Amino acid sequence: MNYKSAYPAIGRATVRHYLLITLLVIFFTSCYHDVDMDKYRTPEEGNVLTLNSIISADTIVMAKASMPFFFTDEHEKTNYVTNLDIRLTVNGEYLETMRFDSASNFYISGYTANPGDNIELSTVYKGVEVKANDVVPTRPKIEDIKVSLNTVDHDAHLITYYITFTDNAATEDYYFLGWDVDNRPSAVPRLDKYSPGYSQEPVFQILADQLKSAMPGWEPYRYDGLPFSDRGINGTRHTLTVTERVPGILNFNAFRSIPRAIKLYSLSKDYYNFLLSMLVYEDASENGLHGGLIDLGLVEQEKVFTNIDGGVGVMGCCSLCEEYIDVLQLIADK
Repeated sequence: MNYKSAYPAIGRATVRHYLLITLLVIFFTSCYHDVDMDKYRTPEEGNVLTLNSIISADTIVMAKASMPFFFTDEHEKTNYVTNLDIRLTVNGEYLETMRFDSASNFYISGYTANPGDNIELSTVYKGVEVKANDVVPTRPKIEDIKVSLNTVDHDAHLITYYITFTDNAATEDYYFLGWDVDNRPSAVPRLDKYSPGYSQEPVFQILADQLKSAMPGWEPYRYDGLPFSDRGINGTRHTLTVTERVPGILNFNAFRSIPRAIKLYSLSKDYYNFLLSMLVYEDASENGLHGGLIDLGLVEQEKVFTNIDGGVGVMGCCSLCEEYIDVLQLIADK
């Protein structure tokens, strides 16, 4: 999925005020009456830079820059800005000016991010300073994974995953839990054909309660995973309980393995807020959060959270802990 550009607006205060109006008024009331969006256009639309950078620990710092468009306009491609001097500063020390790679349209650095790094990107576009900074969060640790298999009825089996980690009591923490098929042979059940379940897990019910005020009736459901915070589990050793429902017609005895990759990300607060706003946008547009959103390491945004001073876009950071399991082996070891 490709999230292109963002809202045309100037400065942090204006952007946040505009997004507050848009997300809480337009998104959540447009289903009840028509909204004239042309009145939200501004003369500065063509003079605003969209800067996007999602930074993951142990990967090089990258960014994309593009021209914005008003979100009700038709558009066929992204107009990248290729002639910027984007400065990379880490922990208060200037490191380099990032180079533009025409093959990928990324601005690329030679620096590999580490947990704890305070990373700032800055540039000047049409006489306006554009900058953002964020801190790479500490890497989470998956301490234990257990699996159970139950037959729900003749139509379905239920694989339940129990994923244990410890939250840091000293900080407000934000996460994303996902899982995927790892090195799937052709005979192994495809995860993305079946239904993941979050209803048993309290952190996702807290997420649902948080979003229901804006999206009544919303329930936690995503093939690729969901963000959550440490609300309700702060400072505790917690076991996440999520399920995968697969057709009862499958004979598990016929498989030699069912490999899965369990992915627990820690997120910066800004990245978490960005993902929440994507859930809001998705609910209105029927687009989705895909696995590549995080794995790709960089996304382009549309109609979502922004934290760019002097422009629009998103800068966020994450760290990943990934464990590989064989569902059948864990079941056999019980």
